Amino acid sequence: EMVAEMMRVCDQSVKDLTVIKDDQIRQAGLVMEQLKTLAAELKILPRRGEESKHKRAELSITIERLQYERTSYHHNAEFADEGIEEERALCEEMTTDHPRAYAWGSRGLGLAV
Repeated sequence: EMVAEMMRVCDQSVKDLTVIKDDQIRQAGLVMEQLKTLAAELKILPRRGEESKHKRAELSITIERLQYERTSYHHNAEFADEGIEEERALCEEMTTDHPRAYAWGSRGLGLAV
């Protein structure tokens, strides 16, 4: 019965981390679409004229910021993926009577074994 409860908590933890990972991937995709749109705008913007130079500078800054955001979303998704793997490994240890599980519990869930 205790093992079944631990498995339920572990499964929920993996599901929660998967939702976070999927959201970060979705956000990165949205940012990528914005980047494509801004890059297209930048490409057709005239290079001459004071107003065009100002607009090009604004677009360039926005593109840089979005590239940083996209990188952050990708890193967050990678960290969530690593967390999923670590949680699965820990759950395996917890349900197979591994001594280390007694010391750790399920990280982030407050489940003390």
